Amino acid sequence: MIEPYRSPETVDNGSKMLPIRSIMVGENFSGCPFSPELDRLGSRRFASRLTLPGGGWFFPAAMLHQVLKSKIYKAVTTDSIVEYEGSIEIPRDLMEAAGLWEGEKVLVASLDSAARLETYVLAGEAGTGRILVNGGAAHRIKKGERLTIMAFGLAEMPVVPKKIVLDAENRIERSGR
Repeated sequence: MIEPYRSPETVDNGSKMLPIRSIMVGENFSGCPFSPELDRLGSRRFASRLTLPGGGWFFPAAMLHQVLKSKIYKAVTTDSIVEYEGSIEIPRDLMEAAGLWEGEKVLVASLDSAARLETYVLAGEAGTGRILVNGGAAHRIKKGERLTIMAFGLAEMPVVPKKIVLDAENRIERSGR
């Protein structure tokens, strides 16, 4: 556990800490010492300096960022079934190419209607190209709509997401940018 650095004028009154700005680990500014405990993680890692209400600083051990990890772009909905347990069904081969897991939460955005929703992934039969939107989501996204399907993860460092672009038959056209 890293103890917060407290300047002599610090008053700990139980108030929450407020974020000030991000710094490179080891950066010394305005008399603020670097944290050797964080420095062992590597000088390229970022720490966020948090200030205490009465003065002084605190450096959390890790700052997690929510980042894009998987993206399927221009998927075409082949069917939309309201009377089915909610989810989005994606062929297993497309899931593997994009790095998606069965049951993983995804954000689905329609390129045609601008509808956005969150649901979970069901694995469909590989090679079929069938993208099914089921349950309540079928009220928002209809058959034939083009979709962007995204999954996010938590990471300390930048992540290179797996991105694929599909053609009109939901076959992989190319890797995404």
